Amino acid sequence: MVDWEGSWLIQFDTPCNWLVDGKCTHYSLRPDICREYDPTDCERYNPNPAERVLMRNEKDLERFLAERETRLAARRARKSRRGAIPAPKRRAASR
Repeated sequence: MVDWEGSWLIQFDTPCNWLVDGKCTHYSLRPDICREYDPTDCERYNPNPAERVLMRNEKDLERFLAERETRLAARRARKSRRGAIPAPKRRAASR
């Protein structure tokens, strides 16, 4: 997935066997990672999407890359029509 800040992440959906109806059935025995985790951040139960782009398989990735290339090509075409400003020339380093 790509989150709202533009970071690419991998999410492994491995539900906990102790989690029933969104609640831990072994709360006092839960591991440290669960103790530190804020359940309001849980993508599984949050109604708002955690990602800007979600790719579940290779086809989704291919579609995303094709759409991105189309957007980039359109942006390049707009820049070339406007006449992109050439980058300033670098001076030769003096010795």
